[in-house]
Amino acid sequence: VKASLYEFLRNSELGVVRATQHIGAANLTEELAGHVELPPGTAMLHLTRIGYLDSGVAVELTHSWFRSDYFALVAELKL
Repeated sequence: VKASLYEFLRNSELGVVRATQHIGAANLTEELAGHVELPPGTAMLHLTRIGYLDSGVAVELTHSWFRSDYFALVAELKL
């Protein structure tokens, strides 16, 4: 993979076509707090994403952490 994981997967016919995301609050452990220079126990938003192939096989697992004072969630719904 040289630049984009998603481009590589698409070119390999393994493109993610569906994903689930779970977003919730969590308090920082000492280890994570050291990475973001915040005190342990500080509340942050934690996102877990699972991406799936068209066949339903999961090929991606991502954990992301967001500072609650810098985060905004925008969702577009197509009806």
